[in-house]
Order: sequence, then structure tokens, then C-alpha cells
Amino acid sequence: MPASNLKSIGQWYRDIVIERAFLQALARTILLASLFYGPWAYGSTLPIRIDFLDDALLLGFGLHLLSLALERRFPRYPLLPTGCLVLLVLQASWMCFNAKSYLDDDFGEFVPLAQSFPNLTGSWDKAASLFTLKTLCAMAAAFLVASDLMADAAWKLRLWRTIAIAGCSVILYGLILKGMGPDSIFAMYQEKSKAIVPTFFGPYRYHANAGAYLNLVWPVLFALFIRSWRNRNDHIERAVWLCALVMGLAACFVNTSKAAAFITALMLVVAIFSFATFFRGNVTRSRPAARVLIVTFVLGFVAILIYGGITNHLQGRWNQMFTPDGAGDFHGRFVVEGVCLRMIPEGGWFGFGPGTFSKVFPFHTLDLGNQIMGFWVYAHEDYLQTVVEYGYAGTAIWSVLFFGSIIKAIFRSLQSSLRTNDRVIYRTTALALSGVALHSLVDFPLQIASIQLYVMVFFAYAWTTSGDAKNLPKSPRA
Repeated sequence: MPASNLKSIGQWYRDIVIERAFLQALARTILLASLFYGPWAYGSTLPIRIDFLDDALLLGFGLHLLSLALERRFPRYPLLPTGCLVLLVLQASWMCFNAKSYLDDDFGEFVPLAQSFPNLTGSWDKAASLFTLKTLCAMAAAFLVASDLMADAAWKLRLWRTIAIAGCSVILYGLILKGMGPDSIFAMYQEKSKAIVPTFFGPYRYHANAGAYLNLVWPVLFALFIRSWRNRNDHIERAVWLCALVMGLAACFVNTSKAAAFITALMLVVAIFSFATFFRGNVTRSRPAARVLIVTFVLGFVAILIYGGITNHLQGRWNQMFTPDGAGDFHGRFVVEGVCLRMIPEGGWFGFGPGTFSKVFPFHTLDLGNQIMGFWVYAHEDYLQTVVEYGYAGTAIWSVLFFGSIIKAIFRSLQSSLRTNDRVIYRTTALALSGVALHSLVDFPLQIASIQLYVMVFFAYAWTTSGDAKNLPKSPRA
């Protein structure tokens, strides 16, 4: 091959890979694709689905690091949350390395392992902790890729819209299934009993997980609607995001999760008051067509609720609270919480090991008899489960990361020096994370891989620097 051809190929490679940051764009595209895959793969609740999601995120992170090396630049990672994630990965890695046992499922007993440091802590089930460690690394990788992405205004807005579009696809699918009724072919895996209301929503097999996901998505739709409202010429986009917001809010109530619906109502009240300033004066000065949109919003919201059967679904679910069966479910959760409180001191500073709750929990319920029934994979209380698995030290790190992100987003949303659209994003981020934080008190949204991924992306939004935020395109005021 002539030397001139080799030179031209080398120049092409340099242009594509380095100057145009092809690998970086590919890594970011994998992240965007994962935001679609996560919820659609049954919410990434099955181990094989979680494993595939982890592989995709880790592949994207590898491409991201290779791109940084080729571009010869340092990554743009926020220091505090990155440090927290590194400490959590190190703790989980140590618990796997120095694991004290593994659970033999056939005989139902823990088999001791030879520890390198017998006097130091280690996981009670090495296999479970290794699986969780991989997911933790993948979620940390997603956070780092998203954090570096935030400095690029086009990609930042692209990521925000991807969350909205992925959420809309789940919302539309879920509303269609609810409209088909509990006898649809999609509900065939549910128990055939008229006394039980089907608890699926869209691709999510458990309504509470779906509710937590919806409460992460609809604030994003709200923010995009506000953004389009502030642009006088975005009539089509305004109508699109308004319709999406109507469907999103309706889905939150058509879904049969009591806790999620209550949190949605609470979040909506907070959103109305906190976002009111962004609409100030715009409604009275708006054209008649815009006022028609507002009326359409209200009527459409009511119509979808009726179409989705809210009066039947929600009434049936809420009435279960006052039946013996419904009370039994809540009683079981209280018993589980009591067991967790007894387990925490035994776990100590570093817990029983990431992902070991379902392995260790049954051995602490042998004295309860029939007070608790069934096999509990999760504690239905994320905070207690975190202390059981990660101990006091790991829980403190998780708290700094999670609640620090909420506080950071709130403070950013109050900075008058930032552009209005940026403050809307920060306020939306705080609202969405606060919703999932409340839900974690009564369920296990933070144990679901797809929700973990979205939460990590919201963390990245919360920790975006002010300088980067100013690079976002500014929409003209209406």
C-alpha cells in the first residue's frame, strides 16, 4: 500500500477518533440506550437482564476512558460524589475478597471460606456480594460518564430528553395495558383471582417499582414543558410535552401503588408552588390557543384517569388496607423492620455484605413462627436494608451521596446567577430524587437496577458545575 494512502488513513483515524471524539460519542450513546433498555427489560429485575445492563454500562465506561486517553484530557468528575462511589466500591470489593462464607442453597446453610484476614470483616455470601459489586461498579461508571457528559450542552439536553422519551414509551405502554383490563393476555402470569387486582404496569412486574420509576420521569416532562412554554415559538414542542405530562401524571394514579400515588400527589403540590414563578405572567399574557392547552390539560388528565379505571383499580387497592389480608401485609413489613433492627448491631460497621439481605434474613426469623410468611428478597425499606448490607460506615457514605445530591440540587436551583432553564433542571432533579427518597421508606425502589441507573444520572445532574450549566442553550422568554 502506498505511503500516501497510509497517511490518509491515519489522518482519517485521527479526525474520527480524536478530533470528533467518536469513542466518546459512542460511550454516551450506550448510556442513552441503557436508559431505554433498563425499564423495558422488566425493569431490569431479572439477574440476566441486570447482567446485560451492567455489561453495557461498563463497556461504555471503557470506551469513555479510552477516548479520554486519546483526547489527552482529564475527565470532568465532581470530587465529592466520585469519592463516595470509590469508597463504596472499595468496601464492596474488600467484603468480596475477604468473604467469610457462601450460602449453600441445597442444604440451606453457610459454608465457611478460608479468609485471608480472619480477624477482619467479610461478606456472608460471596456470590451475592460479587453480583452486587458488579452492578455497583456499573452504576458508578454510568455516573462518571454522565458527569463528564454534562459539560457538553448538546449532550446534556439530549440526555434529559432521552429520559423523557424513554419514560413516555413506558407510560404509553402501561396505559394501553391498563385500558385492556386485567383479563388481557399480558396479565396472564398474574394469579387468577377476582379478589386480587393485577399489580403490573407496563414492563414492570411490580406496581411499586413502576410507581417509583414514574415519579422519576414525570418531573422531567414537567421541566421540558416549562422550557417549551418559555419559548414563544415552540408551539409544537409545547403541545407534545403537555400531552406527555398529562399521560405521565395520569399513569401515576392509574398504577395501583398506594404509596407511589400518595407521593405523586405530594410531589405535584410541591411542583405547583416551586415552579409557579416560571409561569408568572405568562398565562395572562398567553394567546387563546395557550389557554386552550391549559383546559385540555385538565380535561385530558381526568379523561385518562377514567379510561384507565382509576375508580376501580385504586379503590380496590386502598380498600385492602382495611381488610385482614391488607393489614396482614403491613404487619409483615413491621415484623421485617423489627428483624432488621436486631440484625444491624450484628452486622456492625461494614454489614453482612452487599446483596446479602435475602441470604441472611431467613436465619434471623426462625423464632418468629407464623408471624412472617413467604420469602423476603427485600426489606421493603431501603434504608434499613442498606444498613444491614453496608453497615454504619457504608450507610454514612451512601447518605452523603444521596442526600448530598438533593441538597446540592436545591441550592443550585436557588442561584439567581444561573439561567432560568438551568434552575428548572436543578429544581426538577431535587424533586425527582426527593420522591424516590420518600418511596424508599416503604418499599425497595433503590434495589431495582433500572431505577438505580436513573438515580445515578440525576446525581450527575445535581453535581454539574455552574460554569458548565451556563453553556446550555438559553430559550427566549415568552
